Amino acid sequence: MASPSMNLQPGTAAPAPSPTVQSVAETPKRPRGRPRKTQLEPVDRAEENATNNKLVAKVLRRCLKKYKKLVPTVNNGFERGLKPDCIMKLFMQENQRLFLVRFKNRKLPEIISGEDLKKYAPIMLIYFYADNLHKPHPRTQ
Repeated sequence: MASPSMNLQPGTAAPAPSPTVQSVAETPKRPRGRPRKTQLEPVDRAEENATNNKLVAKVLRRCLKKYKKLVPTVNNGFERGLKPDCIMKLFMQENQRLFLVRFKNRKLPEIISGEDLKKYAPIMLIYFYADNLHKPHPRTQ
């Protein structure tokens, strides 16, 4: 007959799986990769937008007070080797596009020219245009 260490199921010749194998198979797998950012609640988003607007206003006031117009930051984050986090706003100044870009681990955004942004972060620029620029409605005749 079968050895005492092997458990046979009644009516079959196959051994029953041991209880330790079942417990290993039932344990959930850990998610791979980095954990995702949790979605912000609507109240948190409103607070974040208000904070961002205050930061934008602070940077614009500082630039207008010093130069009387919008001027790109001289030693911007790209030249210091920082990675951009997001593009916050777009401004037109004398037929030149100026972007307000926040860099990772920095509180205040910086004013970056369109040429620099196109050179250092073209994909981010494309996504910004796709999200924020809309075609005008076609005129019905």
